[in-house]
Amino acid sequence: MASIGKAIGALFNVSQETTLALANLSCDFSIIKFEAPKEYAGLATTLSKKRIAEAEDGDIHTTARRLGSLFGQGLPDVPRLMSAYGKRVTEIAALESVNPRGNTSDGPFRDHVGADGTTIWAAATSGTEAIAVHLLACILARMWSPSEAVSIWVEMVDQKKRQLEESFARASTVHSTDIFLSRIQLSRDQLAQWDSSARAWLCTADHAKRIQQTQLRLISDNISFPVSTDPKVYSSVISCWTTAMTAMNDLIEGKPQSVQSGALLLALSAWHLYPDISVQSTLVRFIKQDDPLVDQGGIITVGLQNRTKQSEDGVYWSLPLAHLRVYGKPVVTTRRNGINHTRISFPQFLCVTLGSLFSFWHIPKVDLEDAAEVMCRLAQVDEAFVEGCRQQGHQRRPTPGLALLGRAAQLYLSSKGSPDDEYARLLAYGRRRCKTFLSEDDDRPLQFFGLTNVPIAFSLFNEDTSRTARDRQVDFLRQWTYKRGIDLTGIIICYKGSHDLFLCRSVSGNWTGAKRKCPGANIPLHQVNLHWSALGTESEELFLGLEPTGEGFTAAAEEKTRFLAPGPGENPILHDFMFGDPSVAAVYRPSRIGHQETKIEDSYLRPKELLGLFQDGSIGDGSLQEQIHKSYTTPGPHGFVHSLQALDFAGRIYEHLDDARIDMHVCLRGLHASQYARRLQAEDLPRGTQNQNSSDFAIVSLKLAFSCIILFETGRIDVDPENLEGAMAISHSDSIFVAQKVINDPSDLDMIFPVRRIVGNVGKPGLVILIPPQAPEVRERSLGDWRIVNHAPFDGKYEDNFKSTSLHLAFTGYVLPVDVGERGSLTHEAYLVETVISVYEAGEWVADLDVLKAIPHYKHGWAEHAKTAKKIPLPPLVSIDNWQEILDNPESSAVVRACGNEQARLAVVTVASQLGYQFRIIEPGDHPKYQPGLVQSPSTSESREKAENDSNYVLHSSPEVLLTNGDYDPWDTRVSDGSEPGSQHELDIAGMSRLGQHPSSEDETISCDGSTDAFPLSKGHQPVLYIC
Repeated sequence: MASIGKAIGALFNVSQETTLALANLSCDFSIIKFEAPKEYAGLATTLSKKRIAEAEDGDIHTTARRLGSLFGQGLPDVPRLMSAYGKRVTEIAALESVNPRGNTSDGPFRDHVGADGTTIWAAATSGTEAIAVHLLACILARMWSPSEAVSIWVEMVDQKKRQLEESFARASTVHSTDIFLSRIQLSRDQLAQWDSSARAWLCTADHAKRIQQTQLRLISDNISFPVSTDPKVYSSVISCWTTAMTAMNDLIEGKPQSVQSGALLLALSAWHLYPDISVQSTLVRFIKQDDPLVDQGGIITVGLQNRTKQSEDGVYWSLPLAHLRVYGKPVVTTRRNGINHTRISFPQFLCVTLGSLFSFWHIPKVDLEDAAEVMCRLAQVDEAFVEGCRQQGHQRRPTPGLALLGRAAQLYLSSKGSPDDEYARLLAYGRRRCKTFLSEDDDRPLQFFGLTNVPIAFSLFNEDTSRTARDRQVDFLRQWTYKRGIDLTGIIICYKGSHDLFLCRSVSGNWTGAKRKCPGANIPLHQVNLHWSALGTESEELFLGLEPTGEGFTAAAEEKTRFLAPGPGENPILHDFMFGDPSVAAVYRPSRIGHQETKIEDSYLRPKELLGLFQDGSIGDGSLQEQIHKSYTTPGPHGFVHSLQALDFAGRIYEHLDDARIDMHVCLRGLHASQYARRLQAEDLPRGTQNQNSSDFAIVSLKLAFSCIILFETGRIDVDPENLEGAMAISHSDSIFVAQKVINDPSDLDMIFPVRRIVGNVGKPGLVILIPPQAPEVRERSLGDWRIVNHAPFDGKYEDNFKSTSLHLAFTGYVLPVDVGERGSLTHEAYLVETVISVYEAGEWVADLDVLKAIPHYKHGWAEHAKTAKKIPLPPLVSIDNWQEILDNPESSAVVRACGNEQARLAVVTVASQLGYQFRIIEPGDHPKYQPGLVQSPSTSESREKAENDSNYVLHSSPEVLLTNGDYDPWDTRVSDGSEPGSQHELDIAGMSRLGQHPSSEDETISCDGSTDAFPLSKGHQPVLYIC
């Protein structure tokens, strides 16, 4: 890889003096472009035009050339790796599922849609050395966070330049190449952009090769290998890079390799090349991946004996990062390429959440499947209850989060027995690492919403024709004694009978005095007739199906010991509580003499026992639903409830974000403490008290959605929704999350989710929050445009005359770093970037838009119905067919003809709002039937004369007015006599003054007989733009 060095050496094969002079010139050889290798040529047709242009002529091409020149010398020759990697990236980029093409539905983001292969194409057109540097970028992006990776790049560049300078200073002969390369300048922003593009590509390739990546992760999670043990950043990175390239080149050539460090496994994950793997453990397992880019014989041998108890995350790398913070010593940082550094789908995230919940509830591993079955049942009951309410005409919202937990439980159960058992592994990770995700230790909710608590469960028992609730409780306790496998000697059940008298009952049907043995647990309750007063009697008495009489039982329910008669007619002795509810029914055993402390059984039902109560009908669905609701409304700490509400909100957002991924670090902190969860409670959205059709609700939910997405996308950046005022989109990694209102047709009223995900990014590093300028500009009217301003009478034809209108994205240059809670970092991870959405007509700029700000001014349909029976003449409507006719505001109401053109309609609505025009959004099918023979265009004076001749018309001195009580035809200027059948459409009064400002909030009303209570009339009497 010495092509660049040779070129530079030839260029500077002159005297030392000349070399030094040239080295200080500002000329930059990085503008030179190479022809891309044939394996990479396909990228030119699959990447977007914008990314190709940036890769060939933009700043990132300069970065690729400079990095390739700086690090290219001394790299190993790996032609097969270069070829195989080119074929793989070309194969991935050709997949429409991960690299879609932008279209009109993407609005102004159309040019930014698609996989970010910018660094790959920039490297491919900068020489093989630059391709090798791109491979290093993928390794660093795979292992390190953005700020850490940029820190490593900065140190690598500084160290390499320092080495060249020292070599030049020591050498007796001047090497022109060294002195030239030592003068190369690479800013931190350029390196951040280089890292960001490679990081976005990894996300794209991971999704395309998710099966192979999952298999590779399962292997690497079960070993413990350092990438390098070298504590120095430069030498450690160079060693990892060159070792991985050489080993991978050999594998592709069919030469087997044995894993000696984590560098090769890290490279496999970062470069998406998949040789066969032989796993050496107690049993040898051969994983055949059949990658056509790897020759036969290219096998990796991995030994699992390297696994240590201390490591659970496979491949790891530790480095002291000197360029991470502004002040202080180098920060020793360790990263692991394990499951906790994986980006997962929302269903996978739900399994982690379920594992966290089970850990918090202390569900043992042996009970996980039964616990999952219980969650499925609870979710089904809640769903059926909500559906039943809906069918009866009642509105009842589902229990927040319960449906999602039930979905996670179903995924877990369905994956049991599968080869990879991925969902089970994720649930186990949640149990092990994410114990406080849903609640803190001081806010411990009862298991399964209190259903495993015996007193609560007993209170929910049903009665039927054959058994009372008490019979069911006693029968359950008998079954419990057998299934727990305890010693039954002296075991009795004490329960409350009629008249609040406590009775005792033997566990079995046969009686042998104080020593009782039970032949089986399946004896029906009605056959177990040995019962007696809990206080005993003077003579032994056998009650055959009869309740005992005598004194009531007075022991306190909360006591763990009681004096109970061990059998009929026996004197009470001290018994220890074992299980149940002492105030209702419980199991007791005689106190053990000589034991100072008696072990008391945990008075909670196990998930399997709870399932049994569901199945035999002891606890019905209605009781279940009642208890779930009660657990949500019980006073006390609500961290758990708030977490479930936040989870429910995230589920509604991510349900519509196709293929969005979640950083697993989000599970390491309490969800209820997140900014969006707190704001969710403050806005009272979980209870649905806000009008969900209002523009205010749309803006609030959008800010909450963006805050939620930022947290889940990054894993740790938590932004207050109030700081996202005006935000219209977020760009991060391989995703653009854009407000639906910014790209959808303004007539879309059924938008049930506020955000849409677009595959791509805006080409800037880190988390980019796009905000509009405070005062978007609009083109001023030109005196020379009078020739194209016609404002011709509307002929009733609905057309699209704005086909040349397009929307584009641009940046003003204003950037404001967002405080993410970390002081002293040299790399900002999140930014507010001022962004303009510009509307163009045939390539000529018209205006910049703030779409979200216009939403509160949206009005839909033709003017509202007027409550009158009087007949008033209709004014003319004019047509607007180009942007200059909009800017040169018409003097009468008009129809803007942009039918079916979503971008143009959105632009017109926003510009009309910014100019203060009155406007309404209409559809061609909304208007009354058009009658061609009735189209007229009377002058203003003619319309005024008709109005003045109507004796019932009163409008003071305002211009002509539109009113009718019959079918409203906006092109018909005749006076209706009210005899036409089917009269339905009526029109509000609208003044015909020039467009200029929004109506006053103080509206006047006038009527045809002179009163002021029939029709609203805005001060200013403005005409209306009907935007079709």
